[in-house]
Amino acid sequence: MDFIISDGGKVFLFSFLFATTMTRYKLSAEVSFSRPSEVKGKLYMIPYKDYGQKVLYFDIDYPSFCKVSVNQDRFRNEYLSFDCNPSGYFSISINYEVEIYSFSKFENEENVFLSSSKYVNIDKFRRFNIPYSSLDDLLNKVTSFVRGSIKYDKNNSSVKSAFGSLIMGSGVCVNYSHVTIGILRALGIPARYVVGLIPYSTKEAHAWVEVKVNDVWFPVDPTNATKGIQYLKWAIGRDDADVRSKIWYRKPTSFDFSFNWYFR
Repeated sequence: MDFIISDGGKVFLFSFLFATTMTRYKLSAEVSFSRPSEVKGKLYMIPYKDYGQKVLYFDIDYPSFCKVSVNQDRFRNEYLSFDCNPSGYFSISINYEVEIYSFSKFENEENVFLSSSKYVNIDKFRRFNIPYSSLDDLLNKVTSFVRGSIKYDKNNSSVKSAFGSLIMGSGVCVNYSHVTIGILRALGIPARYVVGLIPYSTKEAHAWVEVKVNDVWFPVDPTNATKGIQYLKWAIGRDDADVRSKIWYRKPTSFDFSFNWYFR
């Protein structure tokens, strides 16, 4: 597929290949609590619904002492809200099947994803001067720069600031994505933060970036240096602050997430 990209009067041809075959994901996700305590939560674990990702089946299972609802935020992300007063161990599970067959369509969101956000101050990235001959070339160079500047380290995940991530020099997928977004937005290219699951990981959620290319959002994963791969998308936002799952509890509570899924 070819896209024509206009940049400051210049016109570039952006070419890339992507799979035209449909991918189907079936997932069972569970959050379990091992100590009794009044607990509330907001979980971004529900599949995102848009032009390119269709939810075929969806079900939630939870105990009677929980109040559970599905709500929607400003970006049309659906999230699970729960309020439980248990007497012992309990769990909440979500089961669904999703079909992914296209990139997401762009829907007049340019200004939102061009501006600074909580963790991405684009003014600090305006000093970056990256010459490029095409958007494809730029994405390659930005991904290479980010991967060369940040060492993957799960022990350094407390810093969320994009520029702070560069100074720290280590972090996780959140940090890789924030820095990538900061560079792209500073260059005038709309970029948004995405969270979900990737096919080759069954243990934890992942964050990546989507870049506006004409009328679609094109996926870029700076952590794994991939482009155009369509992962299972849970939610989109300006940065991690918009899609962060949260759990509140009255007493110290142990909880754990588990995923059981397959794709074809």
